Amino acid sequence: MGLVLVFVLKQALTFHLVSTLPHDGSKPNQYTQVSFAFNRNLAPQKEGVVNQLTIQPAIAGRTTVSGKQVKFIPISAYRTGISYTATLSGIVNSKGEKLKDITISFRPRYIAYKDLPDDVKNRLVGQTDVNDSLTAPYSAAIIAIAGSGKLLGYGMTSEELSNLQVAFYKYFVSTHQEVRAIQLNSITKSPHDPESSSMVDTILFAATWKGSKSYKSKVEYSNLNTTHLYLYDGQTVIFDSGDISS
Repeated sequence: MGLVLVFVLKQALTFHLVSTLPHDGSKPNQYTQVSFAFNRNLAPQKEGVVNQLTIQPAIAGRTTVSGKQVKFIPISAYRTGISYTATLSGIVNSKGEKLKDITISFRPRYIAYKDLPDDVKNRLVGQTDVNDSLTAPYSAAIIAIAGSGKLLGYGMTSEELSNLQVAFYKYFVSTHQEVRAIQLNSITKSPHDPESSSMVDTILFAATWKGSKSYKSKVEYSNLNTTHLYLYDGQTVIFDSGDISS
């Protein structure tokens, strides 16, 4: 008991690492933040000298030092299935106490958007990186659609959902935007007329993204691989994607 007490007291009195995120050797989601938490407040970050966090292979993101924590938030997804290392160097607290460099490794894995933690979803919805030279090349595939799980639940196929990404991509490119995350609300499926021979199904929703108002939207999908998106401003159609097939 005495030895345990001495160890606990020593831990409390000395500057040390408390936790990391992700855990060393873990397989987090493809948007994981990286953080190192300590038991004492850290000194302000100084370029190339104090509390420097390096990710390898390199990925664009933002690093902050606040209180007892150093945190890195990526602005694009990690490549999945490969190993990354995160090294914190020049570790110094506000009293000038130092620690040796700390390195952790992790291997990101793909997690479907609907299964990501809520804090990650919220971050993606709020993240638009316009004219940022550090971001990954803009493409349809990187557009995250919050609410896609409900679309799939209404019978959309994964191919039709990918086509919806393409449709939104076409709209954003045509309006000179680089929106990377969309929020769908008020999602409802229109009843299918049993007397009709049409194989087209329709879903209505309101679409928003950072800095936008809510746009009334309609998506028609058919044949397991065809999608057609309409965006409205009031009663006026402001975008018609035409049929997009995969």
